[in-house]
Amino acid sequence: LFEAANKARRGVAVPMVALTADSLCSTSACLSSASGSVTIGDARGWNDAFGVGLTAAYGINKLLHVPLNTSIIFKYGGTHTVFVADSEDAFGDCTLSGTRVASFDHGGGSMGGDFPNQYSAVVTAPGVLHFLCEPHCLSGQRMRVAVGMEVAPEAPPPPPPPSPQPP
Repeated sequence: LFEAANKARRGVAVPMVALTADSLCSTSACLSSASGSVTIGDARGWNDAFGVGLTAAYGINKLLHVPLNTSIIFKYGGTHTVFVADSEDAFGDCTLSGTRVASFDHGGGSMGGDFPNQYSAVVTAPGVLHFLCEPHCLSGQRMRVAVGMEVAPEAPPPPPPPSPQPP
């Protein structure tokens, strides 16, 4: 998994275990025992219909690495949804084969303010979660989360060869 995570970070396509919504636990017991949390999105939350903020925050591959037992939080409003695609292909094609875990009227709760909805769940298995927004996936609102895959820091580049010395 370590090598797969490094290749993915460099933009190399590698097979990683695609997780389903079954690897998410949103009960209060799970949420209270999470080892940490991360909020997906930028200052606009999970409201980035064109994916510009997601790309700026997580890179062109929109890949975030989190440890196992982390609570993943989506804050959103309007017509946005949180959908877990069941494969990398479904994620890439924006195919709705998977599970809708939250929308404005399902699983979202209410926070008020700019983000009237919030969905939180703890990841309970290692692999990759493929999140997308049903109505906005094709325009870029999708995100990968690699769970429990340690990523080593990039190795520094080798030093340049010595310059030839004049005779």
